[in-house]
Amino acid sequence: MDSKNIDSQYLIFLDTETNGLDSISNVPLNIALFIYNATTGAIGEVYNAMIKCTYEEFKSSDPEALKVNGITWESVKDGKSIGDIKSDIMKIFSENKITCSNSRFICQNPSFDKGFFNKIIDPKTQNNLKFPYYWLDLASMYWMHNVKSGIVPRNITLKSISESLGVKPEPTPHTALGGIGCLFRCYLKLTKV
Repeated sequence: MDSKNIDSQYLIFLDTETNGLDSISNVPLNIALFIYNATTGAIGEVYNAMIKCTYEEFKSSDPEALKVNGITWESVKDGKSIGDIKSDIMKIFSENKITCSNSRFICQNPSFDKGFFNKIIDPKTQNNLKFPYYWLDLASMYWMHNVKSGIVPRNITLKSISESLGVKPEPTPHTALGGIGCLFRCYLKLTKV
């Protein structure tokens, strides 16, 4: 079949770093994403931004979250505004013709990342712009890969998945950009098995 007659399918690898686990009371501090053309295998635009927050929001951070991601007040006080990041992402999706019919998000933990992504671009705007509404997760892919082999994995963190697959792990402290890099390497390994 001629590949020119096949519509491209895109995967948006996305990760966020935050000041806590609760997407209602906590805020996103770092977001990264890149577009992968699953039809051609080409990696498209990469986006990474620190997100500006108020000193009060940062001061209310869960210390454990900041211990994991290493984010400091100095790294976010001059970050990009939520409005600017929203505009950047909407422009990237528009220029790349990303829609719900040709694209899917992939995250390690989409139930976490989606809640914080919704704080950047509200669900109504996402719906109006026909953003992808499928959020796929690496943990489930890994789970099914192992269950088909008769193994029930006990730990499905990105670190344990990368170790199990023999993939270069995410660097520490965790960053959104480091997260999507490791996520993508694990995805490629799982889909080529």
